[in-house]
This record gives sequence, C-alpha cells and structure tokens, in this order.
Amino acid sequence: MNKQIDYAFFKENIEPHYVDIVKFLVSATGDRELAKDIAQDTMEAAWKYINKMQTYDSIKAALITIAKNNLKKHYSKYPAWTSTEELADVASTSAKVKHFFL
Repeated sequence: MNKQIDYAFFKENIEPHYVDIVKFLVSATGDRELAKDIAQDTMEAAWKYINKMQTYDSIKAALITIAKNNLKKHYSKYPAWTSTEELADVASTSAKVKHFFL
C-alpha cells in the first residue's frame, strides 16, 4: 500500500488507542513515564508493521499484545529494576484492565 493510505489507517485506527495503551501500561508498571516510553515503542512497532496491522480484526488486542511484549522486553533488559512478581504481573495485567478495552 502507499504511504498516504498507511498514514490515514494509522491516524484513524491505531493512534486513537494510544491513551488506552498508556493506561494499560501504567496499571502494569505503576510508572507513567515508563508507560509512555513503552507506548511509544508500541506505536512505532505498529507503524513498522502497518500492513500486518491492517489485517487484524481487533487493533486494540494487537496493540495490547505488542505493548505486553515490549514491557517483557524492558523487564528482561533491566532485570535489576524488577522482581519476579512484577514480571508475573505483566502476564496477568490484561485481566485487571480488561475494562479499558470493552
């Protein structure tokens, strides 16, 4: 697809979920700045794989999956900053914040 169509798709279908992604990550980390950083990484990944994003039935679900994976990567990169319990919390957080996405 061309970049104008990709950009329009991103603006209309992906970008509106940014605030929800930040809320999800804040609830998972308790750190607003870290949440914003990881949300930005999530948006960058969504842009990088825009053609794949266009095939998903649920953009929010795809973005949450990307955000969780980015959070896990962060915790594995900086293990001294987290505990095993916090890392396990990342896996279970989606159930806690499911109301954001209903």
